[in-house]
Amino acid sequence: MNPSPNIATVGPAEYKECFKCSFRGETANLDCPECGKRLRTSKNIRTRGVIQIVTGIFLVLMMAALSIFIGVLVAKGANDPETARKLADQRTFMLTIYGLFGVLALFGVNGIVMGTWQVVTGRRNKVLMWVMFVLLALILIACLATVYVVK
Repeated sequence: MNPSPNIATVGPAEYKECFKCSFRGETANLDCPECGKRLRTSKNIRTRGVIQIVTGIFLVLMMAALSIFIGVLVAKGANDPETARKLADQRTFMLTIYGLFGVLALFGVNGIVMGTWQVVTGRRNKVLMWVMFVLLALILIACLATVYVVK
């Protein structure tokens, strides 16, 4: 029988953590004893870490491939005087696009680092989460800057 009707328990105690109130500890509860939010087990956190590593690698590789592809197109176009003039006129746009690609790649690198941390420790790292939120804000700013430059 559960100690409280609002707290479900399951099996033996294991390490769990609550992202909302930062509760960390071994418990058999499914919900946080402090705030009631669903607890994450270290196994669940490690699984999420693997997913973050895979998506981070994908994002970094995609941004690198796009950057190289666009760079090759620009290099080929620079040989033609007319295209070179058009590219020179679009310098701000190209720098904005590469800036967006750079921030997206940093977001992927942060995902790889954060996922590796989670796989190794079975815990989440709030500092890396805040870095992720800052990078998300930079991505939004870079997207808005790109739209502004295009207009």
